[in-house]
Amino acid sequence: MKFSFHKGSSMRRETENESASGGSVGQSSTRGSGRRVQRCTFTLPTSDEALIADIQELADGMGLRTPTRSEVVRAALKHLGWANERKFREAFESLERVKTGRPPRQTTN
Repeated sequence: MKFSFHKGSSMRRETENESASGGSVGQSSTRGSGRRVQRCTFTLPTSDEALIADIQELADGMGLRTPTRSEVVRAALKHLGWANERKFREAFESLERVKTGRPPRQTTN
């Protein structure tokens, strides 16, 4: 089962035409050709932040350029999109639930 992420953060199955062409119709596959990006902020547990740092160090140790946090997340999304249904389910069932939103402001007196 192959999924792809598209506008509106909805996940949908990739069609055969999109699979054959390497992407959905109308999307450019070259970098810097006017593709839109969306700036996102989200909440992560500190353990996930540490995992991102470990992945960055691993890439650096392998002689790759150090990926940005965004690149690590995007690579994980791509990998999750390739997962079969069992692994996809396991990934979500193993996640720690975190409270979303900003922490309360600390008042200083």
